[in-house]
Amino acid sequence: MLLQMWKHPAVAIVSVCMNVIFLLFFIQNGGSWNYDQFQPHVMRASLENHYDLTGRPKFPDRTRCKLEMPPTQKTFTYSQPNAAYRSLPMYQEVKNKVVTLRTNRFLPEKLRNGLSFADFKRELSSFKDKYDGNLEVEGYESAKGQKGNTVQWFWGHHIWFGAGDNKFEVTDHMGDKWLEDIVAWIVGYGLPIETFSGAKILDIGSWTGSTTYALVSLGASHIVSVEEAVKYSLFTQYVSDSYQLPVRTISRSLYELDVKEMQEVFDIVYFPGVLYHLSDPVMALRILYNRLKIGGIIIIETMVPSPFAELNYDRITGKGNNYFTCGPKVLGEWLEDVGFTSIVAGRLRRTEAIARKEKRVSMKQAGLARRDIC
Repeated sequence: MLLQMWKHPAVAIVSVCMNVIFLLFFIQNGGSWNYDQFQPHVMRASLENHYDLTGRPKFPDRTRCKLEMPPTQKTFTYSQPNAAYRSLPMYQEVKNKVVTLRTNRFLPEKLRNGLSFADFKRELSSFKDKYDGNLEVEGYESAKGQKGNTVQWFWGHHIWFGAGDNKFEVTDHMGDKWLEDIVAWIVGYGLPIETFSGAKILDIGSWTGSTTYALVSLGASHIVSVEEAVKYSLFTQYVSDSYQLPVRTISRSLYELDVKEMQEVFDIVYFPGVLYHLSDPVMALRILYNRLKIGGIIIIETMVPSPFAELNYDRITGKGNNYFTCGPKVLGEWLEDVGFTSIVAGRLRRTEAIARKEKRVSMKQAGLARRDIC
């Protein structure tokens, strides 16, 4: 028999592999064979833990999908994008107004009682010292392959608190993008500046909080500020507590927001500069659709591919961690596929869109990464 195996190398290789597998299985079971696990009734019981009698997988509880929450009380208006919005007189007026509101909301005298601006400033400065290169806080075993700004500390945007001699101010590579985004929505897409006043907002990807602070300054009644990197979420919560802002920070993945407590509770989902960092943009948009009240809107901005492309896959790198970049056409189609209507999309700065959840609609289940999605 050995001679036959020698004449047929493929047979020999398969035989050796099978023997190794059986040996490992034998060792794993403490040196004895457990024949019971191969008995039909045992295997059937194991399968029934995961499948019903029709052979379909058993899914987690979907009662959250049947919740009928009240619609938003806010009315939202917006228009098709105006490519010449920067030349309009109101462009600089709106920009100045947003900066003034932002500055006034974070003056030293607005700090909570008992906290001096000197102590507040000292604590802000300490965040970089404590968390720059801190892998443990993010749960990383190694920095290799991780997104750069979740390992090192980056301020992200231009942020400031206080005024005059009592001021803390830093800037980073994103500069005033948070500001330019808001001005583009208001002037370029005709979104009234009052849109955010009194609104309950889900702010996705807030980094060190620049978007959250802006939305508070524009009158939001409550904000859930979501940032995957723990260090930045802690920073935003500290600022929010210090100024007694109506903000709750959550440090988790967007994909983990599909919970009953957040089903149809927000008037607005604010979602700039995040979609292209996500591995499953369609699932992400559906999760956010389910977070909105009936009548609520999503405001979204993402990275644009090359000028002549509508969709591109960016190679993942430790520094950027990009996945899919898209143009207005593809973004609009994604939004429509997950249930949004009244969609306007354009390329004023990168790729942007505003869309409404006008009613509760189901989504095609086939091919989804999660069959239990509402």
